[in-house]
Amino acid sequence: MAPYSMVLLGTLSIFGFAAYAQDAAVREPQIFFNLTYTEHLAKVAASSGGSVPDNSDLPWDDTMSSFPWNGTDDGNQTETGSSLSRRGRIFNLGKREPVGGETRNDAVTNDMLQALHGLCVGKFGTGWRAASGSCVHQSRFINCGRPGVPGTNQMQRICPAGQECTTFQAVNFRNRQANFPVCGPRIEVTERHDLGRHTEYEGTWYPESPKTPGYYNDFAALSGTQNANFDFTGVYSDGQTMHSRGYARSWSCIECPGGKLTITSTAGRTWAIGYTSPN
Repeated sequence: MAPYSMVLLGTLSIFGFAAYAQDAAVREPQIFFNLTYTEHLAKVAASSGGSVPDNSDLPWDDTMSSFPWNGTDDGNQTETGSSLSRRGRIFNLGKREPVGGETRNDAVTNDMLQALHGLCVGKFGTGWRAASGSCVHQSRFINCGRPGVPGTNQMQRICPAGQECTTFQAVNFRNRQANFPVCGPRIEVTERHDLGRHTEYEGTWYPESPKTPGYYNDFAALSGTQNANFDFTGVYSDGQTMHSRGYARSWSCIECPGGKLTITSTAGRTWAIGYTSPN
């Protein structure tokens, strides 16, 4: 899934956001529409009390797709520990300290990089780190390098079955902005409903099951450029509920309970990609 060509900042959903009961023990979620995945990660970092650095002055890494693939297809291997699970959950890894320009990223973004650093170490050995990357269909292409050593080696990992690849932005250890790939669940929006002359297509996703203890940071984005209705009903562990609805390209919920997201398209069959992480 290609990143958006134009960044559109999401705004807090007020119109169409249903009122729901709250008490002192329940955090109020933040709902945003039309965020990119990179912007979603920044919101997650801000909600955790971290600062979101301004790295707009840094140059861009230009090596991520400047040469053809000439390595070995490593296949759809199982990834553990420093990786996304098949459900698209992002784990707090924190095993490697940021190096070089990585210190300019927020903590959430650096956690995302840890999964890629782990793949580089597994492929090329100790000291290798992800420098940039890209997506080609369901495959992640990762450019790995070593601090103080020029050049990169490229590796490929295919996303697990039922997942898609998209990119996020971060500062690499060489102090350059770069794109990096990540996999997440593919949400099929293909269930047809004929309402007279009107036809809709629907898909559902449970980032976490209703009443699951804790809070989560959920993100879903449509493929292509079309919009759809995102309708989420969350259920807290004590049974309280919350609801959000909006018409957009993407939906983001910070500090959300477990629940069900329904995506409804009137423009035809489509799909979306989703991610969730514990808050």
